[in-house]
Amino acid sequence: TTTTTTTSTTSTATTSTMTTAATTTTADNRTLQCNDRFFYTRFTVGIAAGNEHLNEISFSYDRGTNVFSVGAVEPISTSPKMSPRVQGADGLLLLPDNEVIVGGGEGGGDPDGRIHRVNVLTGVMETRSIPDGRSLHVILDPSEDVVWTAGLPGELYRVQIEPTFEDGVLFPISGDEDEVTHITFTPNNGVFYTRSPAAGTGSFGRIDMVTGVTTRLIDNLPAAHSMALDTYTGLLILAGHTEVVQVDPANPTTVVDQSNLQLAFGASPQLILDAVSVDGEGLVFISSNNGDIVLIDYTTTGRVSQADHVDSAFVANNLDDAVIDCRLV
Repeated sequence: TTTTTTTSTTSTATTSTMTTAATTTTADNRTLQCNDRFFYTRFTVGIAAGNEHLNEISFSYDRGTNVFSVGAVEPISTSPKMSPRVQGADGLLLLPDNEVIVGGGEGGGDPDGRIHRVNVLTGVMETRSIPDGRSLHVILDPSEDVVWTAGLPGELYRVQIEPTFEDGVLFPISGDEDEVTHITFTPNNGVFYTRSPAAGTGSFGRIDMVTGVTTRLIDNLPAAHSMALDTYTGLLILAGHTEVVQVDPANPTTVVDQSNLQLAFGASPQLILDAVSVDGEGLVFISSNNGDIVLIDYTTTGRVSQADHVDSAFVANNLDDAVIDCRLV
């Protein structure tokens, strides 16, 4: 994700408490600045108060005491409140200038999907079409002028966002897959995809963003739903169902580490892991459709199975995607 921030207070990984605007410098000499809040979507139907599809919520995590908690929900006005034929908001991507891109969900029978651009300060929303397709997860292209989106799984669409916000254009894919769920760009090792339904088990592989050819690298992977590149470890983080997996993009046919997070929590909460986001300083956050956001602190080890601390905080029923407010500047 890329956006800007207006917050000036900073902290580093050496402090015991994560406070506003933790910073990490990336390879292209930009800074990843993270604030202590999440934006999140819900896949509820309807527009009544309390059923808002796009919200924000503050959080705190103390690395010394391992206490993770969330604040009060703050609905974003005139958020993507879909018609009754649409199942609600899904994927979420932060943009500069206090904007987010929101995937419009499965469509509820509408032949065309929808994708939204929302100013989180004013609530002003623009909507564009995904012709004959769906928009769930949304991923920023390295050019920062385009986002990519797909169904669950579904066909892959290219959506121009700069200099103007345009309807999606089908990007045909072939090879081992004809549909994907999520793609992730890496600086030196190409682009990777996951393909799975909401349950999370599926395939992981590489996709050529010129030809559209897919090459499956790992099949029957239980964490093949969402994915992110963590600059803290240089590894891909994949999540799905109750599993989290780390894969080295330089050697992507082998799982580096894996953890069944349900074992950390026992019977409750019952996890259905969805969107992955990272702060670049050893924290991983994963939304779960049961309503929780899961935190993994692997600051010391860099491995999910040997995390310093694993925790969760309940946010809202029908939780879909949640992302930490991190922006490259």
